[in-house]
Amino acid sequence: ITHSNPVVAWYGARGLFAGGGYPNSNVIDYITIASSGNATDFGDLTVARDPAVAGASNGTRAIFAGGRVDGSPFRSNVIDYVTTATTGNATDFGDCTTTLGYHHAVSNGVLALILGGDAAATLSRTVQYVTIETTGNATAFSSTVTQGTVEGCGCSDGTYSVSHAGKYYNASDLLQSASNILYYMTIATSGDTTDFGDLTYTDSTGQYNTAATSDTTRGLFCGGQRTTGANSIHYVTIRTTGNSTDFGDLTQNTRDHAAVSDATYAVFGGNSTGTSNVMSSVTIQTTGNASDFGDLTSGRYDLAAASGSAS
Repeated sequence: ITHSNPVVAWYGARGLFAGGGYPNSNVIDYITIASSGNATDFGDLTVARDPAVAGASNGTRAIFAGGRVDGSPFRSNVIDYVTTATTGNATDFGDCTTTLGYHHAVSNGVLALILGGDAAATLSRTVQYVTIETTGNATAFSSTVTQGTVEGCGCSDGTYSVSHAGKYYNASDLLQSASNILYYMTIATSGDTTDFGDLTYTDSTGQYNTAATSDTTRGLFCGGQRTTGANSIHYVTIRTTGNSTDFGDLTQNTRDHAAVSDATYAVFGGNSTGTSNVMSSVTIQTTGNASDFGDLTSGRYDLAAASGSAS
C-alpha cells in the first residue's frame, strides 16, 4: 500500500452509539470519548432497528444505514443522519441500494462506504457509498468485497480502509464459516478489495461479530463470537499489510458490539452477552488491557457507532 496524508475528519470528540437489539432500539446515546462516564441520551433514529446497523461520520455529520426493522426478518434500506454536535432525533438521509443487515461502514471524511451484509437470505458483495455531506440515495461502486461477508467490521486511516470479513459465503450463498481474513481498499476509488493479512487472535475456525476503530495509523479489532479471543484486542498498522498483533484484552468477553475513536482513545460499547450496557476504553497508541469507561443508557447489541465534533 502507498500512503498519502489522510483526511482526518472522520472522527471527533463525541462518540455516538445508535440502534441495536433486543428489542429493536431507536436510541442514540452519546459520550465524550476522552472522559469516562455513562452515556447520555442524544435522540432517536427514524426507525428502531438492528442487526448491525452501520455507522460512519465526516466529523460533523454521522449516518446510520440499514438494519432489521421492528423485529421482523426483513432488512431495511433506510439511511438516517444526525449532526453530531446538536442533540436531537435523526433525519432521513436516503436509501441504500438494497436492504441490508450484518454489514459495516467506513469513512474517509468525505465518503462513507457500506460493505457486505445480507438481505435476509441473499448475500451482498456490493460496496456502496454516499457523500456524507449531501443527502441522497447510495450508489454502488463497481468494486466488490473479496468474499461475500457478514458480521464483519472495518476502520480507516482516511485513505485506506481495513475490514475483517466476519463470516463468509461461497458463490451459492451458503454459509461456510467464520473467517480470519482482513482485506483493504482505497476508499476514494472503486477498485476491488485486496487481501491485507489475517486476524490472528481467532481460533482455527475464525471469528465474527467483531468491532473495529482506528486513529490515523493504527486499526484495532476486538472481541467476537468464538471460544478463543472473545475478549482479545489486536491491532494492525493500516499502511502496512500483514497479520494483526496482540494489543491487550477487553474488560469482558464481548461480541456484537461497536467502537468509536477520537484518534487518541477508542471506546467499545454494547455486548450480546446478557445485552450488556458496558463500555470499555483503550489508548490506541499504547498497548494494554482496556479499562471500564461507563455504561450505555440501555443494554443492547448489534448497534452502530460513529464519532464527530461536539461543538
